[in-house]
Amino acid sequence: MTHDLLASDKTGVTGERTFYHLSLDITLSGIISNVSARAQFRDALASPLTSKEEILERQAVVADLGARPGMLAALVRLSEEFDAIKSSWNEYRRAKYTAEAQKKSPLVSAEERCSVSAVTLSELLYFVRDIKETLEKFRPSSTSLRAVLDDARKVAGGERFDALISVCGELEHRARLAPIDLRITLDELGRIRTAELVDHKYLKVPDPNAPQKRAWFRKQAQDEMKCEHVTPTKEDANELLPSPFVELANALDDISKQIIEQYSGFCRSLPFFAAASEYIAFLTGRGVGFVYPTFTDGKSEVTELYDIGLLASAEDAAKITPHTVKSEAGGIVVTGANGSGKTTLLRSLAAAQLLAQSGLPIPASSARLRVCTAIYTQFAEGERDAGDSDAGRFEQEVRELSLLVEKAPPGSLVVLNETFQSTSYSEGAEGLYHILRYFGRRGISYILATHIGQLHGMLRGQALCLRMNDRREPVPEE
Repeated sequence: MTHDLLASDKTGVTGERTFYHLSLDITLSGIISNVSARAQFRDALASPLTSKEEILERQAVVADLGARPGMLAALVRLSEEFDAIKSSWNEYRRAKYTAEAQKKSPLVSAEERCSVSAVTLSELLYFVRDIKETLEKFRPSSTSLRAVLDDARKVAGGERFDALISVCGELEHRARLAPIDLRITLDELGRIRTAELVDHKYLKVPDPNAPQKRAWFRKQAQDEMKCEHVTPTKEDANELLPSPFVELANALDDISKQIIEQYSGFCRSLPFFAAASEYIAFLTGRGVGFVYPTFTDGKSEVTELYDIGLLASAEDAAKITPHTVKSEAGGIVVTGANGSGKTTLLRSLAAAQLLAQSGLPIPASSARLRVCTAIYTQFAEGERDAGDSDAGRFEQEVRELSLLVEKAPPGSLVVLNETFQSTSYSEGAEGLYHILRYFGRRGISYILATHIGQLHGMLRGQALCLRMNDRREPVPEE
C-alpha cells in the first residue's frame, strides 16, 4: 500500500491554455513562494479530482494539517530526510560501477555493499518510526493520515522492528577483518550448494578434552551448532565468501525498496500541502473568509466569491466586489459593458471550480458546486497571433471551438470569453446559440462572457442569464 495523498485514478483535465486565460500562473507566483511547491500546486489544479469522495478526503487532509500547527512542518522535515536517504543510496549504487570500485576484491565489494544496505535500511526504519511518533503526537483525524499512522505502527513496533535494527547495527559496524562464519550445504556430489552467514555465538567448536570433563561442563545449548573450522584458499574465498554478503544485501535492499515505495508518494505530496497552507494564509492575510465547497448534482451556487487574481494584485481587498451566483441551469451567460467586470466574474467562477476540485477552500462565504469531468477555456481577447484582421481571428476561434467540441466529454465545463467578438452581432449570436445548444444536449456546462446581448433572449429558460450592473454585480436578466 502506498500513501500518495495526491494519487487518484479519477482526475479530470484542463485545457492547455487555461492557466494563461485565468492568469493563474501570475497569481500563484504572488501567493506561493517556494517554486517546487508552486509547481506541484499548479499540477494538482491541472488535474482536478472528479470523485466527490476523493475531493472531500483531500479537503479533510488540508483542513487536518491546517488545524494542527507544526504537524506539516514536522512531516516536511522528515520528507527531506527521506529524500536524503534515497539520494545517498542511489549515489552509492551508481558509484559501484565506476572504475575505482571495480578495483576492489569481490569480498571487499560485497561486504561494503552489505554495510551500505544495512545503513540505508536502518535509516529508513528510523524514518518510519519518526513518522509514527510525529503523527501520534498530533493525532490527525483525516482518513488518509490515519492510514499512514496505522501502517507506520505496523512497521515501527514490536520485536521484528527491534530485530531488524539490531541486525543492521551488527552489519553496519562489523569489522572488516573479523572472522566470517558460514554454514555450507553440499549436494549429493559434494559440491557447495549454499553458503550463508552464521552468528559466531551460535557455533560450537568440539573440545578435544571434553571426555575428561564432568557431564555438567559438557552441557550445550540446544541452538548451538557443531562445526569445524576450515580455512579456504584465496581462490575459494573469493568465490565462496562474497555470495552470502550479496544475498544478505539483496534481502535488506528488498525491505528498503518496499519502504521507499510505500512512502515516496507521501513525501512527494507534502509540497502541495505546504503550498495549500501558504494559499490559505494568503486569504487570511487579505482579510477574506474561505469555505470548503460541498458538491451537488443539481443546483450550484456561490455567495460572496472573490477573484483570487484581484486579491493578489489589488492594494485594498476591501474595494473588491465579491460575486454571488445561483444557477439551476447548466449554462451561464454574462453580458455587460466593457470594464463592467464580466470577465472577472467568469475567471473567478472558473478558478473556484479548479480550486474546489483540487480539495482546496475558495474565497467565498458559501459554495455548492457540481463536479466537472474536465475544464476548458477559450478566450478571444487573449488570441492575437492569427493576424490583425477580424476574419483571421474569427477563423482561429472557429477552429478552436471545433476542437473543443470534439474533445469535451459530458460533464465538462467550458469557459468562453468574448467568443466571436470579431464578427457581427447577429452572426455571432447565431453561431454561439447553436454551439451552446449542442453543449446542453451533451450535458456540458458552460460560462460565457459576451457583449452579444441577443443571446439572453435566445437562451431564456435554457441558461442563467446575468447582466453586470454599474456596481460590477451580476444581476439576473428579467
